[in-house]
Amino acid sequence: MNADGRIRLNQTPEWTALAKHREELGEVRLRELFAADPGRGTAYTLRVGDLYVDYSKHLVTDGTLALLRELAAATDVFGLRDA
Repeated sequence: MNADGRIRLNQTPEWTALAKHREELGEVRLRELFAADPGRGTAYTLRVGDLYVDYSKHLVTDGTLALLRELAAATDVFGLRDA
């Protein structure tokens, strides 16, 4: 646990699931992800105000994003952000 009593990120089941997911991606290459999803270049981008974020060129899948959301929820990231 952290000094403030919260569990450490890497001690959560959500972290373990994310680490397992990374192992399952194994030798997947970006080229393969783009070939499997021609819309990846736009699906994995977003704009917030003047900020343009393109994470299509990272080893991220829909599964990765779902696991990251689960980790954020389990560790109250949004509650900490809004505090």
